Amino acid sequence: MSGLIAIACPGVGHIYRGFESFSTELAREVAPLCAEKISLIGGDSPGWLRHLHRESQVARSLGAALRRDGYFIEQVSFALTLLPLLFRKEPTTVFSGDGSVLNVLWRARELLGFYLASQCRLVLSNSAPFFPPYCWCDYIHHTTAAGLLEALERGGQPARHGFVPM
Repeated sequence: MSGLIAIACPGVGHIYRGFESFSTELAREVAPLCAEKISLIGGDSPGWLRHLHRESQVARSLGAALRRDGYFIEQVSFALTLLPLLFRKEPTTVFSGDGSVLNVLWRARELLGFYLASQCRLVLSNSAPFFPPYCWCDYIHHTTAAGLLEALERGGQPARHGFVPM
């Protein structure tokens, strides 16, 4: 394994709030302290992944046709463009706060059986919050004690859940 932690956030570089800001700060602050390489993936910077943005007419139209919103389309298109990068870079962990991104990666892992199945952990930073069951990620980072407690009360396995406030 390459020792790479990928922080995947489709809004980095064009949205400046919530998980986008957290992802940027996390990559900047943790990288010097971590033995593994930290890579922030997303946004509009050169060399970053190109995907449909939530505000684009295409994303809004596709979302309307699927009875979803542009944000869902942004996440799915980002995850699909992320797959080839994951094949090349082989990260040990993909960390994301976007449930649909992790859901696509989980489904790809199930359908394609590629290396992510055994070598890469899919970690949800659950600040949205999403509610159990968490059947599309390996580990859940809760940002509130109440979120962690609810997950455990609903039958979550303690080894799959942790609490670190944002």
